Amino acid sequence: MSTLDEEIGRRLAEAEAAGQLTSGQGKPLQIDEGWLQTPPGLRMAFQVLKSAGVTPAEVDLFHQRAQLRASLQAAADEATRQRLQRQLAELEQNIAFRLEALRRLGQG
Repeated sequence: MSTLDEEIGRRLAEAEAAGQLTSGQGKPLQIDEGWLQTPPGLRMAFQVLKSAGVTPAEVDLFHQRAQLRASLQAAADEATRQRLQRQLAELEQNIAFRLEALRRLGQG
């Protein structure tokens, strides 16, 4: 009679040989700094998104913020600078609200 670990190993080997596993499946989860910084209640959901190649919306907002900051640095006239500064402030507030909501969701 085989042990449970041996049976799991056998089934994983069969699934891999049949091409049913994609990279990472059946292997231990790689814990990195991002995993540790993610609220515990959201870790698995974010890992599933990461495995599927889906970027969280907050990452896109961070990219938008970087672009706005660069545009603000390059702005020539005061009217453009004020408009970009207002957009940047609104975006940073949106990011702060989203991160706080995620933090609360992840704790509860």
